[in-house]
Amino acid sequence: MPWPRRALLATALLPGAARAQAAPEILAAGATQHVFEPLLAAWPGPGTPPSITFDTVGAQRDRVRAGARPAVAALSEAAIAALRRDGLVAGEALRLGRTGVGLGARAGSSLPEVTDADSLRRTLALAESVAWADPARGATAGRLFQRALEALGIDPGPRGRLFPFGGEAVAAAARGEVELAVSQGTELHGRPGIRFLGYLPAPFQEWTPYLAAPVTPGPRADEIIAALAGPAGRSARQASGFVD
Repeated sequence: MPWPRRALLATALLPGAARAQAAPEILAAGATQHVFEPLLAAWPGPGTPPSITFDTVGAQRDRVRAGARPAVAALSEAAIAALRRDGLVAGEALRLGRTGVGLGARAGSSLPEVTDADSLRRTLALAESVAWADPARGATAGRLFQRALEALGIDPGPRGRLFPFGGEAVAAAARGEVELAVSQGTELHGRPGIRFLGYLPAPFQEWTPYLAAPVTPGPRADEIIAALAGPAGRSARQASGFVD
C-alpha cells in the first residue's frame, strides 16, 4: 500500500537521497493529526522531528500488517490491540485520549447545531452537500456516520461525497466545496474555515480511544512516546479536542 503523499511530513529535513527512500517513522490516524502537527513544528526531542503519514485507522493498520515498520503507530485502541495480538506491537502504549464523531459546517453556513437525533436529522436534511470518509478504507468516523444514516433512514444521494480520508472531507468543507463534513471531532475542532456543529448524538456515537505504541522498539520510539507524554504533547492533545 503506497504512502499517502498528502500526509508525508518532516522528510524535508533529510538529505535528498535519504528523503526519497525514507519510510515514515510514525503511522498515524487522521484523528491525531492536530496533535502531531504542532508537536513536530516545535519538536521537543533531542533528535530531528520524525517523519509521519496520516490516513485512516484501517489503512495504517494494514500497512503494518503488510510489513511497514515505523517506530510508532498512533491508532485506535482496537487497532493497536489487534496489532499486538499479531505480534506487531511491542512495549507499553501511551493513551492519547478519546474523541467522538463530530459535524462541521463550512464558514458562513447557517446549518443548525446538532444536539440530539432530531437536530441531526434536520441538519442533514438542510445540508446542500455532506462529506465523510469512506468506511471501506477503515475510516472509524465514516463507519459510524454511515451506520447513523442507515438507522435514520437517510440517503443523501447525490448530496453525499465519500473521501478516502476524513481530513480530506474536512478540508473540502473548509475550502467551501461542501457544506457539511463529518469526521472525528479532533479533525474539526479549531479548524480554520469550519464551524463545529456538535457531536453525533446517542445512540449513534462511539467515543474512540487512541493510543501511540512502539512498532519498532528503540531510542527513536522512546523519544516519540516521551514527546507525546511530555508538556508539549499534553498541550497538543488537549488543544486538539482529545478528552481523557
